[in-house]
Amino acid sequence: MCERYPCIKVDIDGKHPSYYFSKKLSQKLRNLRQKAKASGESSCWSSPKLCSSTSEAYPSLTPEEAKVKLEAELKRPDANWSNLLSLMKYTHRDRRNQFKLVEFGSVPEILKSFPMLKDIRLIRVEFQMLVSRSVEEMRDRYCEMLTTLDKIFGVETDEEGEKADEVMLLMELQNALTEKRIRAQHDLRAIRLYQAHSVELTSTMVSPPHLVLAHHENGDMQSWIVANGIRIKGSSHIKAELFEIVLDLLACYYVWDLTYPKVFQILSFLQYVLIGDKNFGFQSNKLLCFMSRFQKSQ
Repeated sequence: MCERYPCIKVDIDGKHPSYYFSKKLSQKLRNLRQKAKASGESSCWSSPKLCSSTSEAYPSLTPEEAKVKLEAELKRPDANWSNLLSLMKYTHRDRRNQFKLVEFGSVPEILKSFPMLKDIRLIRVEFQMLVSRSVEEMRDRYCEMLTTLDKIFGVETDEEGEKADEVMLLMELQNALTEKRIRAQHDLRAIRLYQAHSVELTSTMVSPPHLVLAHHENGDMQSWIVANGIRIKGSSHIKAELFEIVLDLLACYYVWDLTYPKVFQILSFLQYVLIGDKNFGFQSNKLLCFMSRFQKSQ
């Protein structure tokens, strides 16, 4: 960094090195710090280590027997994580075929048939078997997206914390993709931000999966995925990366095989940018215009 930006290591003309920082540079530094933090700490989105062949672990089980074994293992208080991962892979194809054959009417129906898909850890495992991009690639796309959104919206860097910066960019993105007439309706947003003391976690039986963020005064963030009266804890710890929290919501839609509500255009945008999947159904004029603007700003 010092070779590319020599002004950050010396005091020139009596001015502090940060005087020469541009917003673009500060954004790049933030992204580098985020990548370094992700590589240095255990991530809840680490890639699962699955055996290369399903027959290696369970050579004589039928898919139905494996499903029963998986549900039994999941109920155990001391469940063996390695066994769970192997059984998830073993039953993956049969599970996805059932989704193609049966049209589930709601999230509760899905979770009744596949109780393992209420566990956010197993949702992450299933999601990574459904997409071609690795989590590391999607993290890179996320960092690049933040840089471009920062150009478009010009959100000032928050000296108190970088995570608050990211939240503001995502909320600005959501506003840009939402019709003015429904912006004020909080229950029609895919990402809902609250102060920790006023967080709202209740939802109706017809409420689509959405993300609830609780922002603490010290900058920490908690998250939940809420749908059809069911609450799923999205972050395993209070300081989870915002990238991982957002990816949890996308993963739920993928794994549960759900279509995004038309008012949740931000999810279509995130799917296109992070996962590289252009098959996201309804596209509003706002989404098409913003995607064109986004590509020109990259």
